[in-house]
Amino acid sequence: MENNFQIIESLVGGIQFFEVWGECFSQEDLFSFVGKEQFMCTFGFKPDSDSLAKFGQTITGVIFYSKDELEADTSGCNFNLPTIRIDSPMPDLNQSQREDLKYGGLLITDIAYLCFSPYKQIEEHHESGEKKVPNIIYIPYEDDPKID
Repeated sequence: MENNFQIIESLVGGIQFFEVWGECFSQEDLFSFVGKEQFMCTFGFKPDSDSLAKFGQTITGVIFYSKDELEADTSGCNFNLPTIRIDSPMPDLNQSQREDLKYGGLLITDIAYLCFSPYKQIEEHHESGEKKVPNIIYIPYEDDPKID
């Protein structure tokens, strides 16, 4: 980590959360806190920042890296970029805002804090290599020839 941060650890309902406050985040800091493991994170913005005016007080999402960047770990990421790209599922963002976040990004200097839970669901795979989809419920159904 390049900078000094205030890290607050909380336990809410048995779930561990971290808040990370800092004056100046860097690409490398963000990658080590939430990017590498692709944790869902809430990014809080500094007052009077462009991101605050554009997206509101906070954005929740995952830092968007290409598959090659994630597989290459830290060696494949360009830590000199002044922006980060975020893939956000927030329903109150319109399509244009989502695309702007994912493909254009926002300035790292606009970020005041991060809030995240270090939870990642473990993926299970079949012997063939296909991903197992959890919680599938099969309901038996017999076709009634009288119903069209």
